[in-house]
Amino acid sequence: MSGNTVFFDYVPPDIKPLARETRSFGSEIAMVAISRNQLMGMRVLMEDTDVPLNEYFQLIKEINQVDIARDLGHQVTRLGNVDSIRWIMDSTQDGVMVRYLEYQVHLNEFNIRITFWTPERLYSTYSGEFQEIADSFQRFYR
Repeated sequence: MSGNTVFFDYVPPDIKPLARETRSFGSEIAMVAISRNQLMGMRVLMEDTDVPLNEYFQLIKEINQVDIARDLGHQVTRLGNVDSIRWIMDSTQDGVMVRYLEYQVHLNEFNIRITFWTPERLYSTYSGEFQEIADSFQRFYR
């Protein structure tokens, strides 16, 4: 999202309902970013749940099952020096097939979800940038 990102230090009005809804589920939105062309997005959710990584992944997958059009699989990997799960799935949003790349990590007592999205047809264009951004998060938890 490099040069195409608009930064803000306030919560835009259209994000506030999402933040409230997310908080009602016990999550906290730590960050949201949308590219200027609005073709890429990302968010970081944190939950003070302290659930082991694989168990947390299964819970999140089950909760989201109703919205998943295609589950393209997951793998256990590392994000920096922390174990993570890398999960790719598609979902239809307003008639558009959207591809999601999500990393889940368990850090200290928090479960963290780093989620990227773009129209499915553009995923190969932006997937490298998503990976670069995900890799940069290790700076926060060394």
